[in-house]
Amino acid sequence: MLGSRYVIGIREEIEVWDKKLTQLQDLLDEWVKCSRDASEQQEVQKRLEDYFETKRVKLPRFYFLSNDVVLQMLDQTAKARQFQPFMNKCFDSINALTFASEATITGEKNSDDEPINDPSPTLTPSGTNTYKVPLEKPDYVTTMISVENEYVQLTEPVYTHLPVETWLLKFESEMKNLVNFVIRQALDAFTHMKRTKRFFKCPALAILTVDQITWTLGCTNALDAKKTGVNQKDLEEFLDKNKKDLQETVILVNGQLASLERAAVNTLIIVGVHARDIVETLVKEKYSSSDAFELM
Repeated sequence: MLGSRYVIGIREEIEVWDKKLTQLQDLLDEWVKCSRDASEQQEVQKRLEDYFETKRVKLPRFYFLSNDVVLQMLDQTAKARQFQPFMNKCFDSINALTFASEATITGEKNSDDEPINDPSPTLTPSGTNTYKVPLEKPDYVTTMISVENEYVQLTEPVYTHLPVETWLLKFESEMKNLVNFVIRQALDAFTHMKRTKRFFKCPALAILTVDQITWTLGCTNALDAKKTGVNQKDLEEFLDKNKKDLQETVILVNGQLASLERAAVNTLIIVGVHARDIVETLVKEKYSSSDAFELM
C-alpha cells in the first residue's frame, strides 16, 4: 500500500495504520501460538492426571499426597533406598526402613522364666541377619523404624526392585500382617506373664493396644457379672485391680529404662489414669450393665 502513488498526501496516516495492522497481525499470531501451546499443555496435564490416577488406584495412600510429591516418589522406582525421606508421608509413624544389605539385626530372645509362645519381633540394630536373602544386594526391606527409633522386623522381607506403588503395596500388606502378629503375640504374653514384665517383650504399640483390649474386656465382664448377679462386687474389685496396676506401672518409672521404654510407660500411665477414672465413675454411678444407654 505504501508503494502506491495514491498515498501522496496521506502517507503519514497510512504508515500509522500499517504499523497498527502489523502489530495486530503479530498479536494474532502469538495468540494462535499460545492457544496451540495451551491445548498441548492441557493434553499433557490430562495425560499426567490420568497417569497419577492409575498409580493412586493401585496405592490409595497416594490420594492424600500432592502430584509433586507423588511424582518425586515415582522417580525413585530404581532407587528404593532414596525413598526413605518419603516414608512418613505415606506411613505417618514410619521414619525409615532397613534394607537387606544393612540388616545386622536379629529378633530378641526372651530370657524370662515365663516364656511366650513366639519369639519377639521387636528388634535392636545389632546382632546377625536372620533372613535368607543375599546381603550384598539391597533389594529387600527387612525392618521398619518408627519415629521413636523402635526397630520392628518384618515377618517376610519385601522385594523392592518393582514399581514404587507395587512394592509399597506389598510393604503395606506385610506391615498389616506384622501388626496382626505382634498384637496376637502381646495377647499371648498377657496371659502368660505378669503385667509389668510383659511391657518390654513386644513393640510398644502392641502393648498399648493389648492393654486397652484387656481393660475393655475386664470392664465389660465386671459389668456383666453385676448384671447377671454372678458377682455384685466384681466392678469394685476391677477398680481395685486398676488402681494396683496403675501403681505398679508408676513404680516402673523410677527404674532404669531406655528412652523408648520410658515413653511407653508414660503413655501407659496416662491411659491407666483415664481408665481408673472411668471405672470409678461406673462404680459411683452404680452402673450394672455394659449395655447401659449412657455407655453407648
